[in-house]
Amino acid sequence: MPDSAFATHPKYAELVRTLWMTAAEATPLLREEVRAATGSGSGSGSGSEIVLAFAKALLARALARSGQSEEAETVAQEALAQFRQLGSVNGEAMALVCLSLVHWCSGRQAVALEDLRRADSLSRGSTWRDLHASALNMMGIVLNDLGHHEQAAAVLEDALRAPAEQVSRPMRVRLSSNLSLALGRLAYQEKAQGAPRKTWTDRALASVALASRCLDECRRCLPSDEPHIQENLASALVVLDRLDEAHAALDAADSAAAASGNRLSEVYCAATRARAWLAADEPARAAAAAERGIQAAAAAGATIFLDELYLVSSKSWERLGDYRKSLEAHQQFFRWREAQVLKLAEERARSLAVVLGLDRAQRESRQDPLTGLANRRAFDEMLDRVLSRASPTSVIGLALIDLDCFKQVNDAHGHAVGDEALQLVAKLMVSEGRAHDLVARLGGDEFAVLVQGAPGSAQSVCQRVRARLGPQCVEHWPQGPRITLSIGIVEAREPQPKATLLQLADEALYRVKRQGRDGVSVAGA
Repeated sequence: MPDSAFATHPKYAELVRTLWMTAAEATPLLREEVRAATGSGSGSGSGSEIVLAFAKALLARALARSGQSEEAETVAQEALAQFRQLGSVNGEAMALVCLSLVHWCSGRQAVALEDLRRADSLSRGSTWRDLHASALNMMGIVLNDLGHHEQAAAVLEDALRAPAEQVSRPMRVRLSSNLSLALGRLAYQEKAQGAPRKTWTDRALASVALASRCLDECRRCLPSDEPHIQENLASALVVLDRLDEAHAALDAADSAAAASGNRLSEVYCAATRARAWLAADEPARAAAAAERGIQAAAAAGATIFLDELYLVSSKSWERLGDYRKSLEAHQQFFRWREAQVLKLAEERARSLAVVLGLDRAQRESRQDPLTGLANRRAFDEMLDRVLSRASPTSVIGLALIDLDCFKQVNDAHGHAVGDEALQLVAKLMVSEGRAHDLVARLGGDEFAVLVQGAPGSAQSVCQRVRARLGPQCVEHWPQGPRITLSIGIVEAREPQPKATLLQLADEALYRVKRQGRDGVSVAGA
């Protein structure tokens, strides 16, 4: 069966539904699917081989979530090998996403990120709905766990910008929930580092608002994720010292996690609750919560949050005056660290290399390499975001800019001088714009400037650039080219389709060209 055709196979939708179930619900269903697909044999032309591999990948995911890490890794590796044997690129990406969850649960974050980097590359443009979003979602989870909260937020926001037909409603809830977690943890980090109160407060409030919206949505389409979303909400509420609300959210999360058998959720819940009790100066309760978390981590075979749990336990017993237990907890912490330190150092070094690679790849995917400006992709994303905010008092100004007769400049003076001309124009546009204006190179000799502010702002920026360009050309090339610009501008005073705005700016630009170039035309003027 062709790789792309599996998305229309009757079993595809049936198996995908297990993604939105609890591990306890999904595991027996997927074991039965694996048994049935194994019994049906291969080579029948019915697609049983790819069904078997797909069911195994999803089974590995469910097993990892319920703490059965050894079996999960075995099953995930089998699925990966089978997909590769079948030549299924989408399937290989799916298996890598599931394998990354197994590696993350067992504390191998850098390995998980490497899995996800490969999955990200393989799944771009996939016909399997939610596949690429799943890779980015898991990447956000791992980056959060490593403390790279800004990168996690950027990855998750990127996934949420995908068209509706590529990302289902449940997956959007899951992405938004993990974005809430990234914002909440970043706020916690900023508060601990002494950042201005408004900075971390605003971020924590944004996390609370997003988690609250996710809760409303998850009850309709993704009930299995309620414990996780309640935990994210509680974490942000702890930052804001709204501790009663945090405990209420954690109570709801505990109840849902117990019903679903989600052991990882129990660990995270306990760590958050221990922090909350310590913040409320309730050390006995903090110590009890930390102990529950340590036991849940052991039952799940997980290492996540163990260092935090041991430290909270030690601080709690110290406040209670039980220095023997405080020392024991501290020794447990150091024993754990001693056993893990070399591994963690290696993991963090590897993960940093992966994160830097991801950050560079993300930056380069939105940056023009010659000028350092935003590229067409970044420009389109920004235009989509700001157009809905256009109003008579906050105008969105768009300028499309062409270098006049640029081909002749290249032919007469060489491509090196042509590149310098492009860089000069880019530099002038950035220097004459404001910090929040967007300057982009759309391709070739085409540029765009996106200005938000008072009417006429875009025209003012462009006229200042034109005024400085002539003298700059003389300074750079005393005997060289004289660059001029043709510019078409349009202003949006109310929300309107992007295509309409671009067409109006384009028409204004070509009006300048028809009139002899080297000028500015404003649509509707």
